[in-house]
Amino acid sequence: MVNRATRWMLVILLGVGVSYVLAVGLVWWQQEAMIFPAPGGVGRDSLDEVATELGAEPLDLVAADGTQLYGWYRSGGGKRAVIYFHGNASTVAMSGQLMRQVNQAGWDFATVSYRGYPGSQGSPTQAGLNLDANAVFDHVLGRGIPADQIILHGRSLGGGVALQLSEQVNPGGLVLESTYLSVLQIAQGQVPWAPVAQLLRHPFRSDLRAPNVKIPTLVLHGGADPVIPVQHGRALSILVKNADYVETEGAGHNQQLTVVDGASKMAWRKLLEKVAGDN
Repeated sequence: MVNRATRWMLVILLGVGVSYVLAVGLVWWQQEAMIFPAPGGVGRDSLDEVATELGAEPLDLVAADGTQLYGWYRSGGGKRAVIYFHGNASTVAMSGQLMRQVNQAGWDFATVSYRGYPGSQGSPTQAGLNLDANAVFDHVLGRGIPADQIILHGRSLGGGVALQLSEQVNPGGLVLESTYLSVLQIAQGQVPWAPVAQLLRHPFRSDLRAPNVKIPTLVLHGGADPVIPVQHGRALSILVKNADYVETEGAGHNQQLTVVDGASKMAWRKLLEKVAGDN
């Protein structure tokens, strides 16, 4: 017969096992909310108001699967453009400083609100964000700007979006700012007790795509980034052959490095000049 101590041990083990299964199930179920924490309470009207204040043109885009998307466009000359892909907790309204900087350099600026984010319909997924990126890229092409005069600038989550798109459209240049080797590695670091590789639906494997990049590329990272550790940026700059790398000492994750850091801005302007000068 099983004694009382053994029974209690079995009950405890069963409880631990059930708790673990529930915790793993919660990670699987809630991963979209963790990877794509879209800001709430931001309506199309408020985004349009900010666009008007900044002199930007609101865009109504349609992804290949029919999802209605929102974006901004502001001309800086009409010959070449920077397409900006924002972070996972951001909106297009947070790109104003970069937009002005892009326009001052004589480049057009375009950005898109991912599906499920303010102004856009649908629910975010890795595959869906890729369709969104293609939609805004096609819009810029439709304005008469050739692919080799378009720079993709992705920040944080947007770096993976920009890198994935670059494989498909062969743009003129690429900026990876505060970007990860993969969402998979970030998730493994945050929940090391879970079988993340088997659970994750949106791995964003930048580490596998980076070695295929053949275009001029700039990698920027903050030296004190607590969200995406600086080791990710350093590794990406090695994986992308001939990439330029600027590390901003003391910078965290929320700064727009090309705006707040002189060395990053200088390297960014150098990339713009290189892409423009190659044609």
